[in-house]
Parts: sequence; structure tokens; C-alpha cells
Amino acid sequence: MILFVKRYNNESFSDFMTFADLELVPVTDLVLPLPGSLSERFPTVSATEWALYRRLYPDMFLGDQMRTRLGTLVVRGRDGILLIDTGIGPGNVGLARQFGMSGSLPAKLEEAGIAPESIDTVYLTHLHQDHVGWNVRPDAAPPAPMFPNARYLTHEAEWRHWSAFAQAQPEQAEVLRANVLPLSGLGVLDLVTGGATVAPGVTVLETFGHSPGHTSLVIEAGGQRLVVLGDAFVHPLQLAEPGHAMALDGDAEQATATRRRLLDLLTAEDVVVVGYHFPEPGLGRVVEEDGRLVWRPLALAGSAAG
Repeated sequence: MILFVKRYNNESFSDFMTFADLELVPVTDLVLPLPGSLSERFPTVSATEWALYRRLYPDMFLGDQMRTRLGTLVVRGRDGILLIDTGIGPGNVGLARQFGMSGSLPAKLEEAGIAPESIDTVYLTHLHQDHVGWNVRPDAAPPAPMFPNARYLTHEAEWRHWSAFAQAQPEQAEVLRANVLPLSGLGVLDLVTGGATVAPGVTVLETFGHSPGHTSLVIEAGGQRLVVLGDAFVHPLQLAEPGHAMALDGDAEQATATRRRLLDLLTAEDVVVVGYHFPEPGLGRVVEEDGRLVWRPLALAGSAAG
């Protein structure tokens, strides 16, 4: 299987790849250093292990902090356009405001020739704030969907958990109240469970642990397979050592079990894996090198990558 590099137009040079009869547009909403030290983010990882991964993925580190990409993915097929997750959002709410930064998803979609109204489906792998930031328009009062013709989908367990959390602890639920809960009142939300079909060839895979209803997506086209992880893995080191849970995992034991269960799928021949927090472009393959599993991103410039 080969993913070919193409361009949308000669002005913006927005990259996309072909995957069977689909077009994939990986979009980085923002890149930032996570607050806290590496040992705070991953308490069980030793300095020796970090040294190895600094060599493998130097762009993922800024001093003693994890430098992370906040990504999304557009999947364009004959039957419509699917956007998977919506990034951290504008600089007026949540983490984006805390960091004094704003995501760039709307501008990058425009550069790629993708109008908000052309997106048919928005799938939310989970409802953490760096995945839901552009659900609604930042300039609209009352709230209005950022993608006005789209159905927004997420797992019913995820919705139930965070809806209850927002009700019980409203002072800690600013982003939920601003960017997530309005979807129900706007009548654009559908709740799904594992095995549901999101779009032709796109199936929901339950990967609970990072959050109570966290899901990944499996995309099959032309006999080929692509897996969108969401946050089932947040750093490539977890491929070799799935027992290293991140401090942000809601249920570390369940998240670890999920990662171990996924490895056979991710290492299958010619499977392409999308890791939102992995190095750009976020699409790559899991391969064995020197007796350990590593992440090898696909190139997004110059020529075909395979």
C-alpha cells in the first residue's frame, strides 16, 4: 500500500494523501509544551528511557517538558467529508486561553479548500478539551455549530460521564459547557456505541481507559486499513511499553489493557496509524526496530511514501 503526496492548490500547498479512494488531510491545530515535567506526565518512565526517545523523536521534547501536537484528521470520500476531533479551539476558552494561544483549524481547513459547511460528520473520539475546541463558533451567541451541516457523533458512555461531571462540578467544566453540551440543545448530536458505522467504511472501536467512553476509529477502503487512535496512545514510547500510563489517563489500568489489546491491530502488515499527539503529519506505521516497536511517520513532502 502506498499513500501519495498531493496538493490542493498552488497557493496554499495544503498537503493531503490518498488512501484507496479516500483523501486524508492531517491538520495540526496547535503544537505546545504540556505543563509539568516529563516525570509528572509519565511517572513510570525512567531517565534512560527518555534519553532513547529524545533521540528517536527530538521534536516531541522541550527541555524537561513533552512537546505535543494537537491534531485532527479530515477524511474526504465520494459520500461526504468526515472531520475527526476539532482540536483545542480559539484562545478565549480553556487550555488555549491558559496558554495564551489559539488553534488554527479553521484557517487550515480554508487553506485546504474545505469549507465548514461542506463537512457532513464530526466524530469526537472523546471529550477532553483539546479534542472539542472548535465544535461551536467562537463568535456566536447563542451557540451555533462550527460545522453547520454536520452531525456530531461521540460514544454514549463518554457523553453520559462528562454531562454528569458538568452538572456536578460546573466550575471545572468551562469547556464542556461552552463547546460540548450545546451540541445536544442544537439538535446536532448523535450518540453511538462500539461497532457503529460513522461513514462508509468507518467503524467505531471502543478503546476505553484514557476517558470512560474513549473510542478510536477503524477506516477500511480498497482492502486497506487505517486506525485513528484518538488518545489511546499519546506518546510513541507506549508502543514499546504499553504499561507506561500517562497521568491524564482516567483509568490507568484500563488504558494499559486497551493499549496492549490494540498492538496486534496496529502492527498488522500495511496498517496506517493516526496518532494525534505523534510527530507531524501524525500518520505513520508501527514497526519493530532493534527488538522494540517504534513509530515511523509517513513523509508529507516531495514524493510518494510507502
